[in-house]
Amino acid sequence: TEHATLHAWVPPLLSVDSHVGAGDALLAGYLSCPDEAHAALRAAVAWGTAACRLPGTKMPTTDQIRPTEVTIDDMPDRLRILAPPDAAALAVTPPARR
Repeated sequence: TEHATLHAWVPPLLSVDSHVGAGDALLAGYLSCPDEAHAALRAAVAWGTAACRLPGTKMPTTDQIRPTEVTIDDMPDRLRILAPPDAAALAVTPPARR
């Protein structure tokens, strides 16, 4: 819809093999459903998540994409912090410049 706010998530992955190409996969999933916002978001998150489960830059195949794992909330609490409380501990600190 014109002024909708949607929030999508999947259960935490046990391991991420590679995040390289996940954004490309997410965009491919989104573009695969151009006519419906919920379906496009569900596909985008499912494709991006599937890419994270694969090594290197491999794109997921249709049997690796699991849209049923994606939860969509069309009335999210806009004040809710979306990062886990320990997100700072997970952040990667770039090496100091010399």
